[in-house]
Amino acid sequence: MIITVDPDRGARIDEADVFTAFSAASWITDNEAVGSAMGEAGHAADNDGHVWVSADWIRSTVSGDDEWIAGFEAMVSFATSKGWMNDPGTHILAHIEAG
Repeated sequence: MIITVDPDRGARIDEADVFTAFSAASWITDNEAVGSAMGEAGHAADNDGHVWVSADWIRSTVSGDDEWIAGFEAMVSFATSKGWMNDPGTHILAHIEAG
């Protein structure tokens, strides 16, 4: 799954059915600028090159069937096991890639 962030248009989800990769793509790579451009989709992380993406925003943006929901929940579980979810479990950490 790729969260594409455009400073003028906000965030959108690309490759919503790919649960084996997760990143934020933007032509701007500063985490504060990307986080600001995300709007309700997320916000900047404390460490450079990363942003937090709202799991609820993803769920509400993708109208997935039961198979998609199961795949997404498995991705969230994996992210949790790796420490890539915030403490309340509401946001997933994404590496920002120039795109």
